[in-house]
Amino acid sequence: MTAAVAGRLTAKVPQRLLVGAASAFVAAALSLVAPLVEMTSSWTALLPTMALLGVGLGLFNPPRAAISIGVVEPAKAGMASGINETFQQEVGMALGIAAFGALFQARVARDFAASLGGQLGPSAEQIGDSCRRTRETARRRPDNCPVADNKTAQWRP
Repeated sequence: MTAAVAGRLTAKVPQRLLVGAASAFVAAALSLVAPLVEMTSSWTALLPTMALLGVGLGLFNPPRAAISIGVVEPAKAGMASGINETFQQEVGMALGIAAFGALFQARVARDFAASLGGQLGPSAEQIGDSCRRTRETARRRPDNCPVADNKTAQWRP
């Protein structure tokens, strides 16, 4: 809904005002996360933040597209639009997902190791190193390397 309104306003209002308003909505949404959302909050605690974020992104996209084709000569407008969309969707989203995935994996690994209270630490590393060295060199399994038993679908030493 906001993108439709912003699309109409793009021709009437300076684009820098729309981009500035969009940035203000996004900033307001992000500033609401800390006071509204806690570890025990339900998903509905995010609704005000998501609503403001949606308004901000809806206001931002039409002027972004107009600016990207407005800075080149008309004969190259299609190329500029394609490059803009490619970088916004393919590169931007792919990098964002990869970065958040890496951060999530690192945090899960850290929290998992901390939740065990150091019980797993050195012995898990020794077993993992033993398995890795064996697979890299002799391609056979040492006695202390766990493997899946396909018949019972259980781990056995």
